[in-house]
Amino acid sequence: MKRHFFFSFSSSSFFFFLTFSFFCHRHLLVFSATTTLPLQLISLLSIKSSLIDPNNVLHDWDPSSSFSSNSNNQDHPIWCSWTGIICHPKTSQITTLDLSNHNLSGIISPQIRYLSTLNHLNLSGNVFSGTFQTAIFELTELRTLDISHNSFNSTFPPGISKLRFLRFFNAYSNNFIGPLPQELSMLRFLEHLNLGGSYFNGTIPSSYGSLQRLNFLFLAGNSLEGPIPPQLGHLSQLQHMEIGYNPLESPLPTEFSMSSDSRTCWELNNAGDTVAVQEQVNR
Repeated sequence: MKRHFFFSFSSSSFFFFLTFSFFCHRHLLVFSATTTLPLQLISLLSIKSSLIDPNNVLHDWDPSSSFSSNSNNQDHPIWCSWTGIICHPKTSQITTLDLSNHNLSGIISPQIRYLSTLNHLNLSGNVFSGTFQTAIFELTELRTLDISHNSFNSTFPPGISKLRFLRFFNAYSNNFIGPLPQELSMLRFLEHLNLGGSYFNGTIPSSYGSLQRLNFLFLAGNSLEGPIPPQLGHLSQLQHMEIGYNPLESPLPTEFSMSSDSRTCWELNNAGDTVAVQEQVNR
């Protein structure tokens, strides 16, 4: 069986050989055996190999072009110019991976964990299904994570609390089942949370009321039940909340009238008509 050396991590001597080989090519950024740059390349190639890419949008994820004598990009590694990748202008570390709206499916490789400098990951608008890849929770520098408009159909796995700097999380329009993830309440920088359009059930965690920076909360279109937690009314930064199309108990807790924001919109629609409650606070 032919072995693909790019994806092997079993031998430290082999990794040194791989690093040394890239060092010898003049058209890649020169780096030492202690940097993470070659590991980033290995991670990207592993990700590509695990995906089904019917439109061949990742055709330029090909390191062989760096060996061409016509290559003139010596300031950054070749992968910094690949589709969906943005690197830091000074360090050349990968900070953004945007694979949105490419009709991708297959498996998200666990080797994605080695893109440890990622700030932004966008996998939205694809056809990913099955269990969500928990290796993504090891990308502890993430600020934004968008997995919306896919078909993930498992319970939401544990581990998202590791993303301690996360500000934006969008999981809208998937097929998640089971309870809403309680761990989200540990993300103290979270500002935007969208878990709508799945099959989450159970109650809305009262601990979501501890997300003091939250300004957008969307839980509509699930199978949530029980009372609306009064703790959500203590979210002083909350500007927009949609929790309709769930069999929730009414009425809206009185705590929501205590919002200090000048304009707050609560969408409580449980029927075909629009039911919105807006609070205008006197200035």
